[in-house]
Amino acid sequence: MKIISLLLILLFSASVIPASAQIGPDGTGVVNGYIIGPNRILAGVDLSDANLEEADELLENIKRSASAGDADAQCLLATLFLEGNGIVKDQSEATKLYRMAASQGHDEAQLKLGYCYKDGLGIPRDNVKAYIWFGVSADNGGAINGLGRAGELMDKIRQTLSPKEIEKADKETERLKKEILDNEKTNYSKIIKQLTKDGWKVAMRKGEDGSHKVEAKKDGRTSVSSAPNWRVAFIAVRNQCEMWPQE
Repeated sequence: MKIISLLLILLFSASVIPASAQIGPDGTGVVNGYIIGPNRILAGVDLSDANLEEADELLENIKRSASAGDADAQCLLATLFLEGNGIVKDQSEATKLYRMAASQGHDEAQLKLGYCYKDGLGIPRDNVKAYIWFGVSADNGGAINGLGRAGELMDKIRQTLSPKEIEKADKETERLKKEILDNEKTNYSKIIKQLTKDGWKVAMRKGEDGSHKVEAKKDGRTSVSSAPNWRVAFIAVRNQCEMWPQE
């Protein structure tokens, strides 16, 4: 029986609405790449036994988006697999999906991957790798959000590691951060290219507070986003631009 937790879906939706949701007057819209309609995710649809068909359709949409490379969908699907929520529990598959999203700069996926290594969920327990991914997550948007829970976990695990392990882990953390930044640049360059092709003039800059600001202008219309990282900022602006009425 595929019944996806309504709370999980609502939490996922709420976590992305400020940055990347654009809903039209008829109730249709896009939430980080997911096409939604009236009385569905944002309206608090009741995914009870009477709505199994709707729940299945939502799950299939998430799977398709994840397969297409959408990091938000990959992270959400990973959580469903990890918990066996509306889908057959598969912690190994969850870990793979978290890693795919984490490599694109998804901070929550980076944090969850750290937990997987810390607790041995779907992969062998490995404190060094947990320390690495908590460190990557803590640094992702840390300039404006602080190191948060990821930073606390990183510091706690650090106390259990030898100086040699810490030195090796810190080097790997820096390597991963550079690799992820390169992946982010590849992804947001595609967004810039598409928006430019559609006639939008795109500008990006870092704020003094460490925020990542993206602005797109076209024919007197402006789409703006300020986010902890480029990934979220560009997705938000892209979705806003797509929601403007077509002339």
